[in-house]
Amino acid sequence: MTMNKEGGGGYKAKGVGTLEELMLNADMSVANLLFTLLPTTRYDAVLPSVLTVFQKYRLDNRLVLWTIENEVDEENTKATTLFRGHTVASKLVSLYLQRRGQNYLKKVLTGYITKIAQIPHALEIDPVKQPNKKQRTTNIKLLKEALQELFDIIINSVDKFPSALKNVFYFSQCKVMDRFPTMGLQIIGGFFFLRFVCPALVSPGSFGIQVDVGADSRRSLILISKVLQNLSNDVLFGDKEKWMTEYNPWITGNQVKMQDFLRQLCIVPPRSSFFAITQKPEYVVTDQQQLEALENIAKFFNESRKELMLRMTATDVTLSSLLLCLDQKNYYQPAQMNADKLSQTHQNAHMTSQMNRASRAFTDIPTLSRGDLGVKTAGQWDVQIQPSKTLPRELRTSLKMGQSRKQLRQTRNKIKQIEMIAAMEQQQQLQQQQQQQ
Repeated sequence: MTMNKEGGGGYKAKGVGTLEELMLNADMSVANLLFTLLPTTRYDAVLPSVLTVFQKYRLDNRLVLWTIENEVDEENTKATTLFRGHTVASKLVSLYLQRRGQNYLKKVLTGYITKIAQIPHALEIDPVKQPNKKQRTTNIKLLKEALQELFDIIINSVDKFPSALKNVFYFSQCKVMDRFPTMGLQIIGGFFFLRFVCPALVSPGSFGIQVDVGADSRRSLILISKVLQNLSNDVLFGDKEKWMTEYNPWITGNQVKMQDFLRQLCIVPPRSSFFAITQKPEYVVTDQQQLEALENIAKFFNESRKELMLRMTATDVTLSSLLLCLDQKNYYQPAQMNADKLSQTHQNAHMTSQMNRASRAFTDIPTLSRGDLGVKTAGQWDVQIQPSKTLPRELRTSLKMGQSRKQLRQTRNKIKQIEMIAAMEQQQQLQQQQQQQ
């Protein structure tokens, strides 16, 4: 796969390329198109594949930040519903946390869940389900002790929390507070507890925690999760669940500790470890998994071909490239299969050899606004376009000189058209050579 570095802290596929290259394009146009067409009923089937494609090259962080920014900036977004609904951003955040934070959860929760699983009965406090008043009083006390134990374990584990996830939390807090100044920590609490810790407590097997949890133990963990979520949201129990009001004093007494913990989750580590997002991830994507993910995405695009054709315009190079990839079933080529092509075209090195330098994108000065790109990218990671030396001289010169946004878009369109034509010609030549052989 051949890449050309461009805005958004990522790498732009050069020429027609593969479906993988189009998905990883820094302007996120194909990803944006996919998310626009994707119905909510298909989120569970398709979004894990999208995350896999980006995670193969450790660009999953950029994808998640981009979707977070999109949801916060959405015109109809309200503070009360932000990341609470079934949206692309909320689903991808949950998947990202699960994959990147699995080892953290194992270290922090395995021992605790094992201890709860050893209790011979549920710590039930609902009078309907536990009519025995004496047993209910005992359970209230035991559940409170279990709550405090878990809360202490969690707040003392902040140093173990992955740097990549702290980076996402920091970015999310900044973006949310720009628009909703009082919502910053509530969003972090929702990410950490609602979408990360509490699901792992209720369904530990889904997060790689190998503990046999029975029905009684699961009920105890559900009750513990309820209280933790209310604490993270700074909300007391009311008339809806009166039997849970027993824990309102506990929530009030731990609010300060919770707020301090959520702030610590947003503290970016020292610069020496800030770019931990480029380190080897816990969830490593194999070539076979990458191909299967791309085939799943291609399946959805093929099912949506009618909608794609309706969006087609004469100058839409990206959509033309996408349709060509789908027609030719040109989804993915492992690095070793692209070696000859890379050397022949003298293009930039393969993504996997460049990701060690990905952190440089975070320190470059932005030169393009999101409006220049047509769709939003992770704004503060937009970097200066590096004109390809294979482009016509007048186009290279125009990129280096100051231009209006309209002129810049026109120039970029010319570049895309030239590169697409060149790539198609080269592909035809390669096919002819293969046929001759």
